[in-house]
Amino acid sequence: MASMHGPYGVSSQMQIKLPAKLAREMRVQAGDQFHWRRSDDDPGVLLLIPDEVVERRYEHGRSQELSPEPNPRTSLQTDGGG
Repeated sequence: MASMHGPYGVSSQMQIKLPAKLAREMRVQAGDQFHWRRSDDDPGVLLLIPDEVVERRYEHGRSQELSPEPNPRTSLQTDGGG
């Protein structure tokens, strides 16, 4: 399990600071964009997901949707027996 960082307070403008050490480790730079998502396992946990990861997952899902589904009739293999 990754080490815990914090606690860090929420500003009056509802912002949370990312510690410089963690930003360097994660290669986060000013202007990077992120998505927030609630954890499926624990709704009290927020996940911070880089935009590039979301785009990569979206493109993978899109390519899966666009690929032709195998036809069960052509994918069946017979042993040649009757």
